[in-house]
Amino acid sequence: SFASYREIPVTVTPSVEPYQVSDDLSNIINKDQFAFSDEAQKLLVQNGFVVIPISMEEFFITYEGNCYDMVPSLITTDAMMHNYHLYFSHLLRTLEKNSLRDNLDSLTKSMLEKSQTQYQSLKGTDWENAAKRNTAFFAVAARLLDAKSEIPSFVRKETDSELTLISNHQETFTPSPVMNIGNPDAGMTEVLNEDYTQYIPRGHYTKSSELKTYFQAMMWYGRMTFRASHEDETKSAVLITLLLDNQKDYDRWNSIYEPTNFFVGKSDDLEFTQY
Repeated sequence: SFASYREIPVTVTPSVEPYQVSDDLSNIINKDQFAFSDEAQKLLVQNGFVVIPISMEEFFITYEGNCYDMVPSLITTDAMMHNYHLYFSHLLRTLEKNSLRDNLDSLTKSMLEKSQTQYQSLKGTDWENAAKRNTAFFAVAARLLDAKSEIPSFVRKETDSELTLISNHQETFTPSPVMNIGNPDAGMTEVLNEDYTQYIPRGHYTKSSELKTYFQAMMWYGRMTFRASHEDETKSAVLITLLLDNQKDYDRWNSIYEPTNFFVGKSDDLEFTQY
């Protein structure tokens, strides 16, 4: 399995002698290195510690200064979590840019090509609409990843409409042109609506065009769901499962899913192996 974790038992028992800060701070050996307001001194005596705002941008700057000034440092849990977050963000960004994006692009191109072939073979059957939806589904992702990607003519209208909504980041929930293909007159309970503000790149995804487009394509794949309660959408999911059932494309899919699962958690929806 990817990045398996074995918990390390911790047997340390903390044992710090209780203490009380004197009202005049006389039992603080380095009190002269600090300047306390009356309110800060009162809190220090009352609680045994006081928090004073400081202009440092990073924890390590304070710790380094304390080292030179011979001031003990209390390493708090938020400092550890902050450093973990910086490492996590760098590792994820590097992985996405150097590996996952290329795999996603290759997988999307392959699935778009095969979905068109599948659509042609299912024309005139009860599965035609589901196959058409799938072609548009992959065409949207392909165009998000590559602005020069060609959109099949038979889904151009719905794909262009979807891409416009994604580009405009509309603030209200709006019916998805692609996911509602063949379902124009459905009641409000059946229409699949989308919040297109979710496609605005944020965090480290704003650092390059490669990461911005990767973010939007992954958001598209992650948010658009084929509802099990909807027969035609379930047909789409089945057809995608058939298309993905070969070693090369499965390996591409899994090379994206496993690391993503490790970093951000399992999908909330049914995925390929479950179908």
